[in-house]
Amino acid sequence: MIGGVPDFRISIYDIESSKKLVIPETKLLCKPEEFLQAKFNPANKSQFVILSQTTLYSYTINPAYDVTETGDQKILGEAFRLEHIEYKDENPDLTFGKLIWDQYGRVHICTDLPILLMVNSKTCQLENTVNLSSRPCCCLLTHKHMLVSLEEGLIIWLNLELPEVNLGDKDADQSLKILEEIDQEFSLNLTVGESDVPEYVAHIHYTKSFKSLIMGTETGVFGRLEV
Repeated sequence: MIGGVPDFRISIYDIESSKKLVIPETKLLCKPEEFLQAKFNPANKSQFVILSQTTLYSYTINPAYDVTETGDQKILGEAFRLEHIEYKDENPDLTFGKLIWDQYGRVHICTDLPILLMVNSKTCQLENTVNLSSRPCCCLLTHKHMLVSLEEGLIIWLNLELPEVNLGDKDADQSLKILEEIDQEFSLNLTVGESDVPEYVAHIHYTKSFKSLIMGTETGVFGRLEV
């Protein structure tokens, strides 16, 4: 959770234990108006990222202890501390949009240029760049494809190259690769009002069956696509 005025503090609430974690006061590192998203790693509850317009902050939650004094007694309680690293693109004019995690601890970031970035959350190193025909507005990952909604009004299904299964070392660092191969595409074929500006999908989710896509645009158009 990101607090509001005046300090914009980071707070963490454990849903399983219904408790707020005890951590040192930690403020948002970016300007509040540049904050975009905060998301936990779905495969690791001790890791989360915060995305601003220019920086990806990767946080790790580490165990610590909290000392409470009651009279002459000191009581040790459970607490945590945060460590972070960050990624900034070498292009100072590039800005970020939205992010998603994959199952290998990588963060995929939409940008204001026709490229999609893949960053290793453990090292905050850029590992892959996918070139696109227009700006990526949002993306969605399945076990076979990376779906990318483009500003030109298209949704494309990019093929994935998955790592080989390593039975000998379960802790080996593996990653997928997004290929610049379009398996299929869908055109929204809508424009904004009576203009020639194409509508684009800004929000996209699969249904549980992976047979339908639920989509929404920035202008409030809502739809369902059978795939």
